[in-house]
Amino acid sequence: MRRTNPSTKVTSSGGDPPSATPSRRAALTPAALGLDPVLARRTHEYAAAELRRLILLRVVNPGERLPNELELAEALDVSHVTVRAALRELERDDLLEIRRGRHGGAYITGVPVLGGGASPVGALKQRADALRHALELRRLLEPEAAALAASRAAPRDLVRLRRAHKLVADREEADDSSFMAADTAFHLELARASGNPQIARSIEQVLSELAPALQALPESGAWHNRSIVEHEQIVGGVLGGDGASARDAMGTHVDSTERAIEVLLQGLIRPSSAGMARRVRPSKAPANADGSASG
Repeated sequence: MRRTNPSTKVTSSGGDPPSATPSRRAALTPAALGLDPVLARRTHEYAAAELRRLILLRVVNPGERLPNELELAEALDVSHVTVRAALRELERDDLLEIRRGRHGGAYITGVPVLGGGASPVGALKQRADALRHALELRRLLEPEAAALAASRAAPRDLVRLRRAHKLVADREEADDSSFMAADTAFHLELARASGNPQIARSIEQVLSELAPALQALPESGAWHNRSIVEHEQIVGGVLGGDGASARDAMGTHVDSTERAIEVLLQGLIRPSSAGMARRVRPSKAPANADGSASG
C-alpha cells in the first residue's frame, strides 16, 4: 500500500498541487475606481449652504430679515463668527443684503438667476445641462411622490396640503415672488406627505436646483391660474386616495414647467442673445402663456 506524504496536497484530478504563491494581479488605478476629488468644506460653507437652501426654496421671502447672528448661531450650533462668514458669502452671491444701524441685519434680496455676478444669459447657459438633469429627476420623483401621498398621507398631512393649496390660490393675483413661494411650499408639503423622507429631501434638492431658472421665467397671470387648476387636480387625487389620478395630474404639472424651461434654454443658445436678455426679465407677460410656468 502506497503511503501519501501528509504535507503534500493531491488534487482530485491527480494533477500537480496548486502553487503556494498566489497569482499576481495588476494593481487598480484611481481612474478604474472612478474616484472623485474630495472637496474640503469649512464650517461657514455648511452654514451658508443651509441658509441658501431656505432662500432658494423661498422659505424666506425678499425683504424679510433673518434672525440675528446669535440666534442663527444657536439654531445652527455654530459660532457667531461662523454665521458672519456664512452671511458674507450669501451677500456676495446676491442672495441677501447686510445692513448696518438701528434697523440693520441680513435682509433677503431674492433668488437671482445665478449668484456671483454672472449675467442672466451667461449663467443659465452654463447651467443648461444641470437644469435638464434636474428636470429629468423631478419627472421621476414628483409624480410617484403624489401617488404615494394618495395611499400614505396621514390626516394631518392632508390638512397641511389643503392649507398649502389654499395659500397658492389666495396668491393668484400676487407678484411672481410671493406666488412662487407659496407654490414651492405646496410641493414640499406634498413631498412630505409621501411618507418617505428620502424622497422629500430629493425633491427639495431638485427644487433648489431649478429655482434660478424658474426665477428667469416671464411673469404671467395665466400660469398662476393654470398652476392652481393643476394643483387642484393633484390634491383631488391625493384626498380621494387615487394614486393613479394623483400621479397623472402631477405628471401634467411637471411637464408644463419642463416645457417652459426648455423654451427658455433653447432661446439662450440662439445666436441673438440681445433679444433673449430682454426675455429673461420682461416687464410684461408674453402673449403666449405657455412661455412661462410655475414650479
